[in-house]
Amino acid sequence: MSVIDPSKKTSKSVVYEVSSSHENSSSGEGELTAQSEEGSLDKVRDILFGTQSREIEKRFAVLENRLLQESGLLRQELTRSVEDLKRQMNQEVLGLVEKLQQEENQRATNIQEMG
Repeated sequence: MSVIDPSKKTSKSVVYEVSSSHENSSSGEGELTAQSEEGSLDKVRDILFGTQSREIEKRFAVLENRLLQESGLLRQELTRSVEDLKRQMNQEVLGLVEKLQQEENQRATNIQEMG
């Protein structure tokens, strides 16, 4: 084991160079580094969450298609219902008009018989 002699102790100075990303971006190195870091981060994300995100995307696609089909079917059913209601209303109106004409004719006949 070696013993450190305090009298032989030397001081060392360490100099760190700090540069901002703006200085590096002017030379193009910062952009390249950021892109490679982003690319590697995307790879890590794909490794960790890739299968999950693909499954979720598939589920959303299936749900979206199903929703579109269901909404189309509902629209068709609603259109049919509205057409049926229109037809029934027209039949009722025609029936009421016919009744009114019959009543009017009956009243006219009654008035002629009385008078």
